[in-house]
Amino acid sequence: MEKVRGCIKIFAAYAIVFTMLLSLMAFPNDIYGSDNVNKMVSIKTFNGKYLCAENGGKVVADRKQIGDWETFELIEVSKANADKCNLTALSSDRSISFTWNKPSSTRNIIGYNLYRGKASGAQPSTPVTDFPIEGTSYIDENVEGGIIYYYVLKVVYDDKTLGAASNEVPVLLESRLSLSVKTGENGVSLYWTKPSSKKNIIGYNLYRGTRPGRQSSTPITDFPIEETSYTDENIENNSIYYYVLKAVYSDRTLGVVSNEVAAKSNLNDKIIVLEVGDRYMLVDGQRKEIDPGKGTTMTMKNGRVFLPIKAVIESMGGEVVWDSSDKKASIYLNNNKIYLWIGDKIAKVNGANKESDVAPYISESGRTMLPLRFIVENLGCETDWDGLTERVSIKIK
Repeated sequence: MEKVRGCIKIFAAYAIVFTMLLSLMAFPNDIYGSDNVNKMVSIKTFNGKYLCAENGGKVVADRKQIGDWETFELIEVSKANADKCNLTALSSDRSISFTWNKPSSTRNIIGYNLYRGKASGAQPSTPVTDFPIEGTSYIDENVEGGIIYYYVLKVVYDDKTLGAASNEVPVLLESRLSLSVKTGENGVSLYWTKPSSKKNIIGYNLYRGTRPGRQSSTPITDFPIEETSYTDENIENNSIYYYVLKAVYSDRTLGVVSNEVAAKSNLNDKIIVLEVGDRYMLVDGQRKEIDPGKGTTMTMKNGRVFLPIKAVIESMGGEVVWDSSDKKASIYLNNNKIYLWIGDKIAKVNGANKESDVAPYISESGRTMLPLRFIVENLGCETDWDGLTERVSIKIK
């Protein structure tokens, strides 16, 4: 019976102590004053001894003196997570952009530490920057494609202590491939550039389908393509094919899918390919000068592409006549006739006036520069304008 009574007394003592703790944590200002909030205090029990949190988390009430383990920090419950930020991330093919909100209380905050790890909950203690980030955004460029990174954020106070960890954000940085296409006598030729982060890439898988977004899950080659171009010859004439590309990593995982390109196989059609800034064009795969002997390149002006058109039209099987007295260019192809005048937006197409949004002009080197889009569209040509590579493909029936 004495043992039972003793246990009841001990239990009652602990109940009183924890009731006091709850009261202190809930109303620290009322008991100790606002200056004592977040300061160290000690708890004396009914028997005159102090509460102690021993190593390992065991709590006892048997200490006669106050030491490090006999002190406790008062934290107001309503403000325990007041410095927790909400972290968001947006990845591109080269970096990861982060934004976060300021905590409800920014007093004594000097910045933020961002932590990056390669496993969930396993961020190292060293932040990604040498000094706290002062704003509420950051761009992390020290990352590689094909790896999932896990980030958390903590506020940094002027006494170098840290706040609560934010939500964890997983981010996969994958380099998006840019795919372009053209058709020729031998098949459909596809081109792409190496991604900005090419570490561990062993090649590329090319996928083909006959409907948009419905490519086969099996690539068109048995092994990854090692180069950055490929000509698909296993096609049927006069059919439309849709292609996408994926990088293949050394662990056999695949990268993010590229843009989709389409091509109609018409192996008897003539294809002319031109690029802004290039003095050469490809005519059915053969390299020719745009302005033979002059070195003139296809140029962008006011958002439109200009070039000396004579060699292009002749490669189509047409003819260009220049009248220097009237500053007039006459273009003939099949049954089409187009007349353009320098400095005039009004052209004559097959006898009817048509207005272009740009006017032909004479370059500083004295070359006649004509708007390519207006001409080829009014000649009835099929064109493909690739804005990523600034490449124009013209198909002539």
